[in-house]
Amino acid sequence: MWLILRRLIVTLFICIAGISLHLATLQGINRDKMWKRLLILTGCAMLISLVSFVLFKKRFIFFGILHFMVIANLLGLLFTRWFWFNLIAGIGILTIGLHVQHPFFNQPLLQWVGLMTYKPSTEDYVPLLPWFGIMLLGIFIGKTLHYHKRDYCYGQIQSVWVQRLAWVGQHSLLIYMVHQPVLISGLFILHSFTI
Repeated sequence: MWLILRRLIVTLFICIAGISLHLATLQGINRDKMWKRLLILTGCAMLISLVSFVLFKKRFIFFGILHFMVIANLLGLLFTRWFWFNLIAGIGILTIGLHVQHPFFNQPLLQWVGLMTYKPSTEDYVPLLPWFGIMLLGIFIGKTLHYHKRDYCYGQIQSVWVQRLAWVGQHSLLIYMVHQPVLISGLFILHSFTI
């Protein structure tokens, strides 16, 4: 059950990231903002790898959700101009990632691709394939909503709860980085009481 819930959460997270990438590039690509965002994301991914190495040693996070987001956002920029191609490529990449495996990708330097014959020993693993397919489907969904003039209702509803929810969406990386030490500390404390 927990693995299914994790897959659902990661799927929704990456799909929303694809929709957000479409929204962020509606007026063209702001290179300064994009590079700043990618540098911050890369720094956070490296910090996660370092801390997880200290905590988990051999099971450290070498390509988790933040590592994926760095690569997926860079590659996703190449796809923001297309519409139907994102649907076709997204389904294709998803299918390949779920059904194709080869020992060639078992090499440590290629495990991030995701076509391994086994799941690597790590605390978080979000490989490029099949997950980049979900990102492309998110871009397609964003374009579809925009094409049908569904402007996501932002700016139209000014309730306090909508504003709070918008704040959460605008600071999702900060929330993700803060929840990690809180969650891990809580698990260590819980574990110390059960021994």
